[in-house]
Amino acid sequence: MTIAELNYQRKLAGLPLIRFDLVRLNPEDIEDLRDAYAAMYEISSLAIGDSRGYTAFARGHGYDLDLCHDDNRIFLTWHRSYIYAFEKALSSALKWKRGDDKLELTMPYWDWT
Repeated sequence: MTIAELNYQRKLAGLPLIRFDLVRLNPEDIEDLRDAYAAMYEISSLAIGDSRGYTAFARGHGYDLDLCHDDNRIFLTWHRSYIYAFEKALSSALKWKRGDDKLELTMPYWDWT
């Protein structure tokens, strides 16, 4: 069972979704992430301006709109919201790409310590 499938089951049960350490992902989980990113790029190329696409998120973070708040007091709040929205878009893109609504993708974390 992949993380996306497990998280779908957790969502149905009313439990919080979980994230895993990047170095502990299975090949199937990495494939889910790759497919989700590919789908976001595809959405950007098929529907220019679609807020679900990768370009829309890149613009919001600083590609050309520079809405990012790296240098002020709302940095943590802004990035937490941004990552949540990005994670939801990744999950939506994976569902669209695979035609499977029974997936809930979460972004892995990187334990830099």
